[in-house]
Amino acid sequence: MRKSNFELLRILAMLAIVTGHLFSEGRVTASVPPSAWLPSLFLANGARLAVGLFALLGCWFLVDRPEFSLGRWLRIHATVLSYTVPLTILTAIRWGGVDAGTFVRACLPVLGRPLWYASAWLILLAVAPILHAAAFSVSRRDLGRAAAALLIVLTVPATFAGTIANDFFSAILWFVFLYLFVAWLKRGEGDPLARIPKWGALAVGLAFYAAPVLLEWAILCTRGPGGPTPAAYRAAERILADFKSLPMFLSAFCIFAFFAKTDIGSRGWINALARPAFAVYVAHQTPAFWPHLWTDIIRCREWAGLSSAPLIALCCAVSVYLAIAAVETLRLFSARK
Repeated sequence: MRKSNFELLRILAMLAIVTGHLFSEGRVTASVPPSAWLPSLFLANGARLAVGLFALLGCWFLVDRPEFSLGRWLRIHATVLSYTVPLTILTAIRWGGVDAGTFVRACLPVLGRPLWYASAWLILLAVAPILHAAAFSVSRRDLGRAAAALLIVLTVPATFAGTIANDFFSAILWFVFLYLFVAWLKRGEGDPLARIPKWGALAVGLAFYAAPVLLEWAILCTRGPGGPTPAAYRAAERILADFKSLPMFLSAFCIFAFFAKTDIGSRGWINALARPAFAVYVAHQTPAFWPHLWTDIIRCREWAGLSSAPLIALCCAVSVYLAIAAVETLRLFSARK
């Protein structure tokens, strides 16, 4: 039985990803008036934090499955193909501009890398049995040292130097770190999160996210749009843009801990709404399709300059989620018949 606290987190994380993409890819962030800067910055910067949450949530359950499941791997692979191929064809017919390379990429969920997260996750699923064998054969102390080494190698440059950024192979390495980190947590005695205060974790997690956002906002209010970008603003921007930065990792872990410790039972409507979350990611980020989603369907340019832009953006993100979720629910229902 699915626990709805985790499923609710899955929904919220995917909504944050869709909203963040709407602001960045739809060019909304650059157009909002000063009165809307603060809520816009909070909504626009949440995508990378949410990616960390989504990956952490996946690793939390993956660690408990020592054997490779070909059926699960093929289902995820099929979900990617079910959207990247039709949406690429639809884009070519409706708007044009789709070259052969883009179409070939859409047909190769792993090697073509049409969506980096899906490709990296499929690779992690393939190597997870090896990671599991390694993580549960060494001492917990050695496992912790390995996870700590990866954490330092990945987070320090991402946080302070802006290097090892969001390229594909560093993302795979980050997924490996999350897997080992979760395995280290679960190899402890009793509840791995027992010593973490629930509300304190939420407060700390939100603070790690809010701090660089508020710094960006304060600098924008001081200098206004345009002009040279201060080093402090670039540092905050770098932290928020990379899910491997230390503040984003700590924020994701603390927020995850809060939801993990909040038992709301199993609620059918939450679980049903969470089931299509991965399909929402695939559909709204299909490379050939997403520019037209924001420009021609959501029409971001027509309302981005309004003071109500943050509220409109949030409503649009919810609508995108629900529309794709409805399509995915129908697809799954048809597949079972």
